[in-house]
Amino acid sequence: MDRVEKVTAIVAGQVHSIKGTTYSEQVYVDGDGRRRHETFNVPYSGMQASLLAQNLLPPPRPRPASFPLVLLFSSLLLVLVLIPCLVGTVLFLTVITPRHTPETIQSAMGVVIAIEFVAPLAIIHVYMKKRRAAQIQPEIEVWQQAMERWNQLYFCSRDDVVFVPGENLIVPTSQMMDYIYS
Repeated sequence: MDRVEKVTAIVAGQVHSIKGTTYSEQVYVDGDGRRRHETFNVPYSGMQASLLAQNLLPPPRPRPASFPLVLLFSSLLLVLVLIPCLVGTVLFLTVITPRHTPETIQSAMGVVIAIEFVAPLAIIHVYMKKRRAAQIQPEIEVWQQAMERWNQLYFCSRDDVVFVPGENLIVPTSQMMDYIYS
């Protein structure tokens, strides 16, 4: 027990944010054929972790899938269906009822565009977001249980193992994820 430490303490002490600026130089030939040097700042940021902390990091939170191709296709189809509606509205406002002023037609067009394009796309976006959230919910629940176990873990540097006190099982750090998800 002399070389045992809580995993959360190891990670907290050995993972750090880093930010800074480095300089980069670009060499080019200008319009007059002269060689030029340009130096500019390049900002960077990231995380720095010891090898041990990298092996003991918590499990990553599940993320929903990226923008689905189905949503893109349905959005394009929706727009293609709505274009004739928009054209019909324009024809109605300009040809069938010519007594409207250009300002009235412009205002009406703004409303039509909002109703025919923005509203359906917003509805599809909200629907897909809720659908993706519902699909990932079981994964989130499993991840939360794994995080609870990870928060209880201790690491023994003498034997390179992790364990939860009170359980009669120790595992190598290489098998930590399997252990916390069990």
